[in-house]
Amino acid sequence: MSEEHTCRGKLRAYIASSFDFVARYPVHTQALTEIARMVRDQQITGLENIERSIMSVDRLVTLLEQGHRAGEFAGFDCFTMALAVRGAIEGVLSHHLCEVSMDLDRCARELAALFDRCTQAA
Repeated sequence: MSEEHTCRGKLRAYIASSFDFVARYPVHTQALTEIARMVRDQQITGLENIERSIMSVDRLVTLLEQGHRAGEFAGFDCFTMALAVRGAIEGVLSHHLCEVSMDLDRCARELAALFDRCTQAA
């Protein structure tokens, strides 16, 4: 994301990097997913900060707010949009963990294009 100079570019990079991490580190992704689930289900304690970090949309909200201020993004609630972006990514990745034959590059491109259209200023 640091290589991008616009908020729109950073949003695309954010989405792409989520998919890239899963493609490169599928076992790590499964472990992080399991940790988050177990903390949420309160089966383990002491890892709440890790779960909060995994599930956080704070950085994404900040990026969307910066895009608003820069005039790159349309008017929308940044927290809601951040939840939508994370939810879409997690939905595809969750399906991928069950069905490895998915084309993650295509999914990343599609979601990046979708949210680029959803967020662009008029």
